[in-house]
Amino acid sequence: MTDLHSEIEDGEAVLVIKQITVYANGEDIRKGRFITLTPTNTVWPPKAVEADSGEKVLGASMEAISDGKYGPVLVEGIIKMATGGVFGAGDPVKTDNEGLPVKSLAANDGLSGGRSYEHSTASGDKVLIFVCPDSHGIGT
Repeated sequence: MTDLHSEIEDGEAVLVIKQITVYANGEDIRKGRFITLTPTNTVWPPKAVEADSGEKVLGASMEAISDGKYGPVLVEGIIKMATGGVFGAGDPVKTDNEGLPVKSLAANDGLSGGRSYEHSTASGDKVLIFVCPDSHGIGT
């Protein structure tokens, strides 16, 4: 495991451009994980859970949020995250089934949670991620 920024706590945002408050709905949300909205979301603040592979990323949790509680989510900015796989600096990243960043491929259109500022050589590396979920049209 590589950690180029040991002075920065896991899940700590080093640049906050946009953040929102979400409600942990049905499960605890771990700090420094990609999150998604629940399919039945119709309220403010949004109901959220940790994102699984194949789900659209809203942002990254900035602190642990217990089920039934409110907490901050980074929607745009830079955060330190453990990785779920190998990718290069500048690669787009999406979520795996643990809410960790993995390389996003062309087939993952609309699922990107941002871009990596650094390369990850193995699952568990700790890198800075520029959180900027897809907000453009999806598909053909």
